[in-house]
Amino acid sequence: FYDGKLRLCAWFDEIDAGEVTSISFSTQKTMPLKENMDENQDRFTAPDFIVGTRRSRILAIRADSFDKYDKAAKQGELVIEGTYDSVQSLSTHPMRPEFCVTGSAGVIWLWNYSTKQLVATRQFEKLKGCVLSYAPDGSRLAVGCTNGSLRLLNPNSLEDIQAFRFTTGAAVAIAFSADMHSIAMADSHNFISLVTYGHGKSGDKWEFVGKYGSHTGPVSGLAFEGLGPATRLFSTGEDGLLVEYDVPGSSIAEGVRLVQHTNISKGQAVPTALTIAPPTMKSQTGGPLLITADNAFKFRTYDAATQGCKSTVLGPTYGGPLNQLQVFQTAGKDEYYLAYATPEKVIGLTTFPLDGDPSKAMGLIAHPSEVAAIAVTYDGRRILTAGGEDSIVNMWGVDVTVLDPKSPVHLGKREAKRSNAYMSLLEGGQDGEFYNEIKDYFYFSQIHSQGEDVTADRKIEGKCVLSEVPNLMRALGYYPSESEVMDMMAELQGEAAEQGQPSPTHITFDRFIALYTNHRPVIGVGKEQLKAAFEALGASEGGFIESEDLVQALLTEGEPMERSELEECLVSLCGTSKVEDVVPPEMTARVFAEEILGFENYE
Repeated sequence: FYDGKLRLCAWFDEIDAGEVTSISFSTQKTMPLKENMDENQDRFTAPDFIVGTRRSRILAIRADSFDKYDKAAKQGELVIEGTYDSVQSLSTHPMRPEFCVTGSAGVIWLWNYSTKQLVATRQFEKLKGCVLSYAPDGSRLAVGCTNGSLRLLNPNSLEDIQAFRFTTGAAVAIAFSADMHSIAMADSHNFISLVTYGHGKSGDKWEFVGKYGSHTGPVSGLAFEGLGPATRLFSTGEDGLLVEYDVPGSSIAEGVRLVQHTNISKGQAVPTALTIAPPTMKSQTGGPLLITADNAFKFRTYDAATQGCKSTVLGPTYGGPLNQLQVFQTAGKDEYYLAYATPEKVIGLTTFPLDGDPSKAMGLIAHPSEVAAIAVTYDGRRILTAGGEDSIVNMWGVDVTVLDPKSPVHLGKREAKRSNAYMSLLEGGQDGEFYNEIKDYFYFSQIHSQGEDVTADRKIEGKCVLSEVPNLMRALGYYPSESEVMDMMAELQGEAAEQGQPSPTHITFDRFIALYTNHRPVIGVGKEQLKAAFEALGASEGGFIESEDLVQALLTEGEPMERSELEECLVSLCGTSKVEDVVPPEMTARVFAEEILGFENYE
C-alpha cells in the first residue's frame, strides 16, 4: 500500500496463497491513510479487502492485521478454494453428496456438492494423481498416479491406508469389484494389474497379485462383473480386443490368469468405452451382458460368457465417439439410464433398451474443449464433469422424464410404426427420394427371391427372406463384411428367441429400416478410408501397391474371397473376369476407386 506521495505504507507478505491476480475493497467507510506517515505515526487504516490468487483461492483480509503480530490473521481467511490446474479425474461418493477431484497439480480435493464446501485436501509431494475411484460402499478411495503407483486413501481424511507401485506407466483406469475384494488398474503401458484383499499370507490387507499385458493398444475400458467366486474382470483396448480375466483363479504364485479374448473390432471400428449392462438386460442363457461404444458411433452388446455380439445399434452422434459410459438409476424410478461423454465438449444421456432410436438420447456442450471425466451422483440426480485444461468442474441436473417412453412427450410417438423412429436418420426422411429407393429395392428383393422369370401369381407380403438382406444393404451403399452379416442374423435370431418364437426366415420392411440405420456406417467409405486400407496393406510412401499383392491379400487375408467371387466382382464392376485386363501392375487408392470401383468425385 502507498500513500499519496507513493511512499510505502503497508504490505501483506504472509498471504502465501499463490500469485495475487485480483483485489477488491470493502465499501464500508474507514479512516483515510495519513498523507505523511513520517510525521504522524497513527496506525495503518484502510478498507478490508479480498484477494484472488493464481491458485484459485479467494481470501478475506482485515486491513488492521498489518499492525498485529498474528501470522494467521495476516494470511487471511479462506473464502473459496477451487482447482488451479488441469482437472483429470473425479469420482462421486456412492452414499453421500461428496466427490473427489484431482489433476496435474498433485492435489486431491474432497467437496460436499450439496453445501458447496471444501471438506478436505491432500497435497502429494512429487506425485500427481490422474484417476480416482471410490469403493462401492465408499469405505476407500483409490488413486492411480502418473508414476504408476496405486494409493488407497481414507475417504474422509484422504490419508494413506496402503500404497503400491507395480508399474511405471501412468494409471488410466481403476475399477473395484462389487464385493470390494479386488481392484484392477490399467496403465499407459497397456498392462492390467490386479490387487486383492486378504489374498496373501496376511489376510487383513491388500496384496498385489500380478499384471497381464493383454493389449497391444491403449486400454479403453475396464469393468468387474459378478460377486465372490463368480467375479469376472473385463477390459477392452484400441487394439480391438475384448479380454476376460479369471479373478478367483489368479494368485500371487501364478499371477493374473486369462480366460478368453476376442477381436471385436469391426473393420476400422475399435472399442472406445466399456460398461456392464444393467440387470434388466440378459443374454439368451440369462447371463450378464457387456456394452461397448466404438469410434464408429455404435453401441454393441456382447454376451459376457461367449463374447458373441448380441446387438449393434446407433449411438449418439452429437460429438465425437463416446469414450466414457456409466449406467445409473435415478431416485424414485426403476428404470436404468446411461450417461456418456465424448473426448471433446459433449456429454449426454440415453435410456434402455438401446435400440438406436434418436428420440431416446440427448446431448449438450458441457465444456469448451476437453471432457476429462464424468461421474453420476449416488442418487442419480446430478452429473459432474471435469473439463481438463479449463480447470473447471461443472454440476448438471438430471431430468430423465424427457427420455421416459411413458411421459407425455413420447406417448403419441410410441403409437407410430417402429420404423418411424428411424426416418429422421434417412436422407430426406419418409418423404425423401432415398426412402422410396429403399422401398423399391425391398419389393424387388421379394420378387427376386421368388424368381424373376416366374409367371405364376406372386405373393408380395411385405416380408423379405433373410438371405436377401446382405444384397439389400449393398444396394443401398453399405458393404458389410461376412462377420457383420453374421452379427445381423444373430441379432434377429436372438430377438425371436427372447419372444419365444422360432428362428426367423423373413424380415419386415419396418425391421429392415431399423436394422439398416443401426448397422450402416455413420461415415461412409471415402477417400480417407481407402487410403487407410492401402496403407494397412503395405502401400509405399507414394501410396502405390503392386496388383499381385492386392489380389493376394483379397484371396488370403481377413475374410478371404474365393477366386470365383473375385472374378464375379470384376465382371460386375469392369465387364471382364481377367484381372490382368483391368488391374494395372501397380495402383494407388485413387486409381482403385475411380477405375475399378467406379467412384466419382474421389477428391
